[in-house]
Amino acid sequence: MTPSVKILCWVAFSIMICFSQLAAATTRGLKRVVVEDSSGNKIRLYSQSHALVIGVSDYQVAGWANLESVKGDVSSVRSLWWVAGSGLRQ
Repeated sequence: MTPSVKILCWVAFSIMICFSQLAAATTRGLKRVVVEDSSGNKIRLYSQSHALVIGVSDYQVAGWANLESVKGDVSSVRSLWWVAGSGLRQ
């Protein structure tokens, strides 16, 4: 088999793998869940979102370095939740 045929086979195989992954991606992931009561009325599952964000930065275990970025990370998560309109409380 010549090098150009090998390359062509490799490219064709790679394209086939990519397209198969794209086809599979349409059937996985998050899906909206619709719940209905016995009369067929849709039931709203969530009216609010909540999160408990805990940032641990001061480890008492020998060999574990303290994390300097935790306060900033917690602040970033808080800002994102606030923008999303979660009604965040501290």
